[in-house]
Amino acid sequence: MIKNLRKRFIFAAMVSTFGVLFVIMSILNIANYARMVSRADDTLSELVDNNGQFDRRDFLKEKVKTNADSQPPDKPDGKSNDKFSPETPFQTRYFSVVVSDGAVESYSLDNIAAVDESEAESYALKILGDGSDSGFTDIYRYRVADCEDGTRIIFVDCRQELESFRNTLVYSVGVSLLGFLAVFMLVLFWSKKIFKPVAESYAKQKRFITDASHEIKTP
Repeated sequence: MIKNLRKRFIFAAMVSTFGVLFVIMSILNIANYARMVSRADDTLSELVDNNGQFDRRDFLKEKVKTNADSQPPDKPDGKSNDKFSPETPFQTRYFSVVVSDGAVESYSLDNIAAVDESEAESYALKILGDGSDSGFTDIYRYRVADCEDGTRIIFVDCRQELESFRNTLVYSVGVSLLGFLAVFMLVLFWSKKIFKPVAESYAKQKRFITDASHEIKTP
């Protein structure tokens, strides 16, 4: 009886611990993923607004104003450069493909070295076949937008962000497992201490009943 009670206590404690760790880990990784996607989508929005390129003049103007006045520059109309630094156009790896009537019309591969024209065409046609306006393909976050020449598909390289997300996921799972095992060992140890007085009391009660029953049966 005491052993079964102790097992139930350990089971309840570990289920509760698992639930708490799972919720914390899920919130952490979902927030991390949402932040990564939001950052990539902000970059794509900037590229869509400027026909597949960063308007570096705005970034340079912002840098000049900051250096000259030592004050934050005013936010340009219709821009979201407050989300980026002046180095963003040089740090971001991206490319775009213009498609018209199911055929590739032009490429813009000046800002990426890992993709050639055949790979860019393959990515573009695959996305058009899927019919999705945005999402991930391989390590690239993409956005489909209309343009004067047809449809422009813009891709942003998210290799580093995805690796960071995966590393965070692996580390959080590993730390959670270690924490779960540590809690299990502690619960296993302390449950023995906690239930020891109960076991002793139960043994004394059982011995008392046995002795009393023996005395009653004895003439």
